[in-house]
Amino acid sequence: MVLTPLRDWWKSARTALPQLGWRPIPSENWHVTLAFYGELGSGEIPKLCARLGRVIDESPRFTIETRGIGVFPRQDRPRTFWVGAFGTEPPQALAGLAYRCRQAIDEKLRRDPREFPQTFKGHISLARSSGRHALDLTPLSRYPPPNVREQVEAISLYASQLTGQGSRYTLIERFWLKG
Repeated sequence: MVLTPLRDWWKSARTALPQLGWRPIPSENWHVTLAFYGELGSGEIPKLCARLGRVIDESPRFTIETRGIGVFPRQDRPRTFWVGAFGTEPPQALAGLAYRCRQAIDEKLRRDPREFPQTFKGHISLARSSGRHALDLTPLSRYPPPNVREQVEAISLYASQLTGQGSRYTLIERFWLKG
């Protein structure tokens, strides 16, 4: 599983992050966000699930690979430290699925689907900060993340709730990709 080698790598790599202001995200909360839907009313959730079901019916399994590190939004004011997540076999599978999941809530989305894969930044967030201090990624280059590949068999819809201890995720529904 992708998470096991990432956990092992992260134990060493996070020592290179400055201690000031960085909070590791618990590994049980690691995920790749395909689409963020914001606050939805309880009546909207069944409609979204039905739309996602149709998206998944048209989506074959694919392989995901982790590689590279970075920060959002900018290196001089980083708030999130991440490891990259990319679709392979076929290469645009993850970004294309993200685009279709986003369309599931925003049917008015008219952007050319060939454009979206180039703007999608698949990643797994590993730590957060206040964004007050620039981050030099050079020390982290001594700890390159593992390139781990795994077949994606399902996507999940979660509700997230911010708490004083970070985000709490509650599974709403899991959707199995076709063989």
